Amino acid sequence: MCASRHRTASFLVILTVVFSGSLTMAARPAGEETHCEDMVVTGDKILVERDEVVNGDVVCICGDIEIAGTVKGDAVSICGDLVLKRTAVVEGDVVAVGGKIEKHKEAKVHGESMSIGIRLNRDEGGCDARSSI
Repeated sequence: MCASRHRTASFLVILTVVFSGSLTMAARPAGEETHCEDMVVTGDKILVERDEVVNGDVVCICGDIEIAGTVKGDAVSICGDLVLKRTAVVEGDVVAVGGKIEKHKEAKVHGESMSIGIRLNRDEGGCDARSSI
């Protein structure tokens, strides 16, 4: 029950960020070698290298995530794709909103994998979410 509430709360926070257009971020561009807590990036790609461990969540808005290392939390991509390489380990959930999940057969996900299809327009000016009601 607690895990379900956590996932629901996380999803609501993510949707709030997407639709509000504001974000305070602690960013790490692709290719930089660091071990860190949560990673949140907007408008760029996140790359978790094979020998890298992220001690928290990885969230990317309007960019792709590629994981070859270990993520101790959730991996969430909004308006971008999420790629799990052969050596990837995600101890939490893997979620793609407005993108797809590409998972190598040997990659490990200890939580749930979920792809949520909504119509998103990704352009050079950022990410524009539109509902189709």
